[in-house]
Amino acid sequence: MGDYVLRFTVEDGVCLPVFGEVALEVNAPPAVSINGADPVNIGTTHTYSADTDAANPSYLWSVTGGTINGSNTSSAVSVTAGAIGDLIVSVRVTDGNTTCATVPANT
Repeated sequence: MGDYVLRFTVEDGVCLPVFGEVALEVNAPPAVSINGADPVNIGTTHTYSADTDAANPSYLWSVTGGTINGSNTSSAVSVTAGAIGDLIVSVRVTDGNTTCATVPANT
Protein backbone atom coordinates (compact mmCIF):
# COMPACT_ATOMS: atom_id res chain seq x y z
CA MET A 1 0.00 0.00 0.00
CA GLY A 2 1.25 3.46 -0.78
CA ASP A 3 2.54 5.53 -3.66
CA TYR A 4 5.09 4.15 -6.11
CA VAL A 5 6.79 5.18 -9.32
CA LEU A 6 7.28 2.60 -12.06
CA ARG A 7 10.24 3.47 -14.28
CA PHE A 8 10.68 1.72 -17.59
CA THR A 9 12.91 1.63 -20.64
CA VAL A 10 11.82 0.59 -24.12
CA GLU A 11 14.53 -0.62 -26.49
CA ASP A 12 14.00 -2.02 -29.97
CA GLY A 13 17.67 -2.44 -30.93
CA VAL A 14 17.40 0.11 -33.72
CA CYS A 15 16.48 3.48 -32.23
CA LEU A 16 17.69 5.10 -29.05
CA PRO A 17 16.04 3.81 -25.87
CA VAL A 18 12.93 5.61 -24.63
CA PHE A 19 12.51 6.14 -20.90
CA GLY A 20 9.31 6.79 -19.00
CA GLU A 21 7.65 6.57 -15.65
CA VAL A 22 4.18 6.11 -14.28
CA ALA A 23 2.96 7.10 -10.82
CA LEU A 24 0.97 4.35 -9.06
CA GLU A 25 -1.17 4.51 -5.96
CA VAL A 26 -1.73 1.10 -4.38
CA ASN A 27 -4.77 0.95 -2.10
CA ALA A 28 -5.57 -1.72 0.45
CA PRO A 29 -8.28 -4.15 -0.65
CA PRO A 30 -11.65 -3.65 1.00
CA ALA A 31 -12.28 -5.45 4.28
CA VAL A 32 -14.91 -8.19 3.92
CA SER A 33 -16.60 -10.61 6.29
CA ILE A 34 -19.27 -13.25 5.65
CA ASN A 35 -22.20 -13.85 7.99
CA GLY A 36 -24.24 -17.06 7.88
CA ALA A 37 -24.90 -20.49 9.31
CA ASP A 38 -22.01 -22.70 10.36
CA PRO A 39 -22.24 -25.69 10.53
CA VAL A 40 -25.05 -26.73 8.17
CA ASN A 41 -26.88 -29.97 7.41
CA ILE A 42 -27.00 -31.73 4.03
CA GLY A 43 -29.71 -30.35 1.75
CA THR A 44 -30.54 -27.33 3.92
CA THR A 45 -30.75 -23.81 2.50
CA HIS A 46 -29.12 -20.81 4.15
CA THR A 47 -28.55 -17.14 3.42
CA TYR A 48 -25.05 -15.67 3.63
CA SER A 49 -24.35 -11.95 3.60
CA ALA A 50 -21.20 -9.90 3.14
CA ASP A 51 -20.21 -6.91 5.26
CA THR A 52 -17.62 -4.62 3.69
CA ASP A 53 -16.10 -1.18 3.98
CA ALA A 54 -15.89 -0.90 0.17
CA ALA A 55 -17.38 2.19 -1.41
CA ASN A 56 -20.04 1.21 -3.98
CA PRO A 57 -19.15 -2.51 -3.81
CA SER A 58 -19.91 -5.18 -6.38
CA TYR A 59 -20.16 -8.81 -5.31
CA LEU A 60 -19.43 -12.19 -6.89
CA TRP A 61 -20.31 -15.23 -4.78
CA SER A 62 -19.07 -18.77 -5.40
CA VAL A 63 -19.76 -22.07 -3.67
CA THR A 64 -18.01 -25.43 -3.45
CA GLY A 65 -19.99 -28.36 -2.07
CA GLY A 66 -23.38 -26.76 -2.60
CA THR A 67 -25.58 -24.76 -4.98
CA ILE A 68 -26.30 -21.05 -5.27
CA ASN A 69 -30.02 -20.35 -5.58
CA GLY A 70 -30.69 -17.28 -7.73
CA SER A 71 -28.31 -14.34 -8.19
CA ASN A 72 -24.68 -14.47 -7.08
CA THR A 73 -24.04 -10.73 -7.53
CA SER A 74 -25.79 -9.07 -4.58
CA SER A 75 -24.67 -8.47 -1.00
CA ALA A 76 -26.39 -11.70 0.10
CA VAL A 77 -26.73 -15.15 -1.44
CA SER A 78 -28.95 -18.19 -0.87
CA VAL A 79 -27.04 -21.49 -0.76
CA THR A 80 -28.21 -25.09 -0.51
CA ALA A 81 -25.67 -27.45 1.08
CA GLY A 82 -24.71 -30.50 -0.98
CA ALA A 83 -23.62 -33.98 0.08
CA ILE A 84 -21.31 -34.85 2.96
CA GLY A 85 -18.16 -32.74 2.99
CA ASP A 86 -17.19 -29.12 3.31
CA LEU A 87 -19.47 -26.35 2.12
CA ILE A 88 -17.24 -23.43 1.14
CA VAL A 89 -18.95 -20.11 0.51
CA SER A 90 -16.75 -17.33 -0.91
CA VAL A 91 -17.40 -13.77 -2.01
CA ARG A 92 -15.25 -11.46 -4.12
CA VAL A 93 -15.89 -7.79 -3.38
CA THR A 94 -14.68 -5.06 -5.72
CA ASP A 95 -14.95 -1.30 -5.40
CA GLY A 96 -13.94 1.55 -7.70
CA ASN A 97 -10.70 2.29 -5.83
CA THR A 98 -9.09 -1.09 -5.25
CA THR A 99 -8.92 -4.43 -6.95
CA CYS A 100 -10.74 -6.97 -4.85
CA ALA A 101 -10.90 -8.99 -1.69
CA THR A 102 -11.98 -12.62 -1.57
CA VAL A 103 -13.15 -14.17 1.66
CA PRO A 104 -13.94 -17.88 2.01
CA ALA A 105 -16.12 -19.17 4.80
CA ASN A 106 -15.89 -22.88 5.56
CA THR A 107 -19.14 -24.21 6.98
